[in-house]
Amino acid sequence: MHTITDAYRSATDLYWIAFLLTARPELSLSVTIDAINSENGLECMCSLQTLERLRKMVIIAVLDAMHCEIDESAAQMDVQESHEHFITISAWSLDLNIGKAQVEEALVPIETFPRCALLLTVFEGVQLEDAAALLHSDRELISRGRMRGLLALTRNLASTPSTTSVLHERVAQRA
Repeated sequence: MHTITDAYRSATDLYWIAFLLTARPELSLSVTIDAINSENGLECMCSLQTLERLRKMVIIAVLDAMHCEIDESAAQMDVQESHEHFITISAWSLDLNIGKAQVEEALVPIETFPRCALLLTVFEGVQLEDAAALLHSDRELISRGRMRGLLALTRNLASTPSTTSVLHERVAQRA
């Protein structure tokens, strides 16, 4: 049985994907509220099918609202030659305790097109053809954008202080 807390959590998840795609809180909130209102408010969020439909509506709405920004970012990426084939980060591994805040901090600074390509194809599991249609691009550019986004995400996460390191520092300070 779904509670009002579950509905609020679902609304928060809708907002979060909108924010990760746009990096703009006002637009993300507006699109999320519009989507929820189109389905008669929070009480509709008890159905998995409704939640999936709302998530798709939010994604399509934010991509549509930022189509000029996405097109500009894609055009820049298309003409830029990427020399980032690998990342050398000595002894780095992903902290298993990484939270949503660190993921958000690592994703938001990524250039618009690579961030959207990464979020759609990796985080949302959208097929390349569908991502290409949503981003008004082709499969090859989506693949390049996804790779650039993954490299940037990895680099950004590597530069984010690990929660484990912070805990070890606090323990060492107390000793």
